[in-house]
Amino acid sequence: MKDLHIPDIFVRLCKSWHGGQSSMLYAIASTGNLTPGSRRPCDCDGTPWTDTQWRASLYSDLYRELSSIVRHLEEYPAHDVEGSLPILREFRDWADRVSDDLTLAAYPFTELE
Repeated sequence: MKDLHIPDIFVRLCKSWHGGQSSMLYAIASTGNLTPGSRRPCDCDGTPWTDTQWRASLYSDLYRELSSIVRHLEEYPAHDVEGSLPILREFRDWADRVSDDLTLAAYPFTELE
């Protein structure tokens, strides 16, 4: 499975904003990228997810985490001691676009007859 490349400016940002080992930003800060683990998720019927479904889920989770951070900083601007809000917004928007593209690729629309 080919890895997507997260721009270096966003990787550096993750080192300041991750919330510990359960954080998507921690995964990026630790590895320099966001990659699937070794245990592939499955659908309810036990069918393993495709690579694209797995990536879509990861980037959707990343988008949600970034959205939460951005909302917090918009509500409490004094917590943004490093002035990171503009780049966090850019990272959030980038993750949203990647997530959308992967989701469309993983679950293509079918024409209704």
